[in-house]
Amino acid sequence: SPIPNPQSPIPNPQSPNVFKNQIFIKLINKHILLFSIKMIFNNFFKLLLSQCFLFTLAQNKVIFVFEHFRHGARSPSTLNESDFDSLNEKWNGLQELSNVGLRQHYLLGNYIRNKYKDLINYEKYNPKEIEVLSTITNRTIMSARAQLHGIFKNSKPKKIEGDQVNTCLPYYLLEEKEKYNINNISLYPDNFPEEVPVHIVDIKEKLMQLEKTDECPVIKKIRAENKKKKEIVDFCQKFNKTFGEKLLKLLNKTNDKNFFSEYENVNDVCIETIIDVFDDRKLGILNNEIDIDSLFNMSMEFFRLKTTIVYANNNNGTLAYVGSSILMRKILSYMEKIIDDINNKVNDSPKLVLLSSHDTAICNMEGLLSNLFNIKVEAPTFAASYIFELVKEDPENKYTVNLIFNDVLIKSINFDDFKNKIKTSSWTYEQTAKYCGFKEEKKEIIKEESNTSDSLWLNIIIIFSLLDSLVVIIIAFLLIKRHNKKSSLDSSQNL
Repeated sequence: SPIPNPQSPIPNPQSPNVFKNQIFIKLINKHILLFSIKMIFNNFFKLLLSQCFLFTLAQNKVIFVFEHFRHGARSPSTLNESDFDSLNEKWNGLQELSNVGLRQHYLLGNYIRNKYKDLINYEKYNPKEIEVLSTITNRTIMSARAQLHGIFKNSKPKKIEGDQVNTCLPYYLLEEKEKYNINNISLYPDNFPEEVPVHIVDIKEKLMQLEKTDECPVIKKIRAENKKKKEIVDFCQKFNKTFGEKLLKLLNKTNDKNFFSEYENVNDVCIETIIDVFDDRKLGILNNEIDIDSLFNMSMEFFRLKTTIVYANNNNGTLAYVGSSILMRKILSYMEKIIDDINNKVNDSPKLVLLSSHDTAICNMEGLLSNLFNIKVEAPTFAASYIFELVKEDPENKYTVNLIFNDVLIKSINFDDFKNKIKTSSWTYEQTAKYCGFKEEKKEIIKEESNTSDSLWLNIIIIFSLLDSLVVIIIAFLLIKRHNKKSSLDSSQNL
């Protein structure tokens, strides 16, 4: 700003310009005062709202958690005679859980314990509080047990070594790995509470997660049709155009230029790329001719298409209904039992249920949830976690179901709406068994069906008991009548 001239005249306070300036300043001061009052009021109102919100949150309580998770990182599903995969990386066994996979689920167990601090007693195993289910594979059983290591506090960690510390976090936490001390990271604890049982789910017997198997011929047929969908075909052609020629040369494949346009061939190399990268393999066979990050990113794109299109659903939704209806009814039965316990003031039902499973089964379940509640299907990478929270809202005594995928809230649903939708729209045991052509071998695994069966047997027992009583009464009546008749004849003869 210019330096004032000391010789310049002093302005006359009564001059028109000065008078106008004074009026302007007064107006400014008035507006500032009004603005300040408004801001104070707004901030007070926001503070009041926030306190009300916090009070509401304090009144809500998670009373049940069902976690359906995918096993952790594993070895490939195909190896040559020397135990090398197609990308020339050596493994010990087919589809076995790796150290990275173990660590993923140990951390996931820690996450469950910290997120739901007051749900169960984490110091000591109580069979009434926690139930663990798994499909019958080594990788799912070991994933469940590794997660239990993280859940219970009395565990001591083993160390994990090498570059795997960079990949042993669940995939969706990789961007936040700075939060973890990865330089002193551990595998999973030694002193695991061995008394915690892991129950194996008999898929065909209980009709849960049929999508995982080829037990149901109709599911197998639908999957084959889904692999031919335009999105899948277009991707395979794009993959072949991007990497086909170089991969054929590096992997010593056939000279068929369309080799990597076929679904199964693309599937093999993409899934093995994901597996190798998760295990921090260097993929030296690519010889710097193919950028690993580019191949990995495109492999993940294929994985998302595969899981959401091939396994999640089909045009009329049949795949999702037949594959996951029984599982959803099972989850609902746990919730109903918890609410019954609260109403009856008892504590006999598990508050935390873990189901160790596969990407195909989780996607299929998401397909059903998409049909019923209009949610988006997400691709479950290694150690992906899908959580069903049952929240009790006090003092209204209402219940809400929260669907959470990888720590992101997908949707909140009123429990009554959730219950009605599952019961009226999902398939029953009989419908599923009939559709797949299974024999009618009724298995009471769901509360409502179990109650129906128990009631039937109870009614039969009561009917037979009544019939027995009626027969006894009739016989007694006939004997008494005969005795009276005989007594009358004896009296007549005496006379």
